[in-house]
Amino acid sequence: MSAVHRVLCFGGRTYVDAKMVDQCLSQLPRILGTTSFAIMHGGARGADTLCGDWGKARGIPVARIDANWDFYAKKAGSERNQWMLEFFQPTYAVGFPGGPGTRDMRLRLDNAGVPCWMIN
Repeated sequence: MSAVHRVLCFGGRTYVDAKMVDQCLSQLPRILGTTSFAIMHGGARGADTLCGDWGKARGIPVARIDANWDFYAKKAGSERNQWMLEFFQPTYAVGFPGGPGTRDMRLRLDNAGVPCWMIN
């Protein structure tokens, strides 16, 4: 029986290439060796939303953790990134182009030993 993977998707808020998201995420069954996986993301516009929409359109479970900007202010993005690691416990990640928040998530994934495919 194949393992069920928890795939954390992340990237920039201005990322709009839905075709690239489709091309990349459609490869996950081959990469992971299973069709059983869920998509997790941080609820931001851009890459997060595109990945969530991709999963929903294919009947794949999708979960999200939104940043709490009202409470954490400027630290909300990094707090959310840590929550995603702790609560989702991803087994794989796919990152799309972005800025400081994307770099922060990649560093956290690297430190946690989570395999990550960064899309250029």
